[in-house]
Amino acid sequence: MEEILPLASGFVIGSLLTLVRRRVRLPLGAVLVGLFAAIATVASGEVRVSAWFVVIDLALVGAAAAAGFLAAGRLRNPRHLTDPR
Repeated sequence: MEEILPLASGFVIGSLLTLVRRRVRLPLGAVLVGLFAAIATVASGEVRVSAWFVVIDLALVGAAAAAGFLAAGRLRNPRHLTDPR
């Protein structure tokens, strides 16, 4: 249940990055993913066990951001839903 925060925040970050200019997406996404991974590690209390948990949360937030970016891109441009006939 503690992994809801990194997954949800990553998905929201990725979906919001589709609204940003292409030149700014990668730097802004990297900063936001790092920030929210650190927030998720502190909020879940994993930082008390080991600070290395931020690496796991970094991977979770990053993967969820990529999934959110791809999903939002498909929803904004649904070419794959058109009939090829």
